[in-house]
Amino acid sequence: MKTLLSGLLIAVFCYVLFVPLVNAEGTDTTKVIIHYTPQEGDTKDWSIWVWGDEAEGARFPFTSVDENGVKTAEIELTGKFAKVGFVVSTEDWIKDGGDQFIDIVNGVGEAHVTGGALDSAEGSGNAPMLWLIVGPLLVIIYITVMEQLRRRRHATTV
Repeated sequence: MKTLLSGLLIAVFCYVLFVPLVNAEGTDTTKVIIHYTPQEGDTKDWSIWVWGDEAEGARFPFTSVDENGVKTAEIELTGKFAKVGFVVSTEDWIKDGGDQFIDIVNGVGEAHVTGGALDSAEGSGNAPMLWLIVGPLLVIIYITVMEQLRRRRHATTV
């Protein structure tokens, strides 16, 4: 009886461990689920451009909208990918945010995106970065000019 029970336990153990691996290996698709919450009052016709690592991209529509206004796209990509990139944009490439990436685990990846980070002619997504570069430069110029003036005053008073 112990032998039968041990054999049965080993068979179940092998089935639980190895059958999902065999099924996962046979899968040639990657499922991507993207939830997008647009800014309040946003009426643009957003869709998603999705691409797999080293693969051509394609545009996909959102397939559902819940009662809170969260749009969801469930996408089946042909091929197995470890990472998938996407960008929320309109047909004429007004982007809401930039390129984003999802790590795929067991053939599935999911992301939650909040709108409002326009990166197009309608909004300047690079303005804060510009001030991070120009701001310190202006401080350095100011300090240098003030130091030169101090040296001139000191040289004329001596």
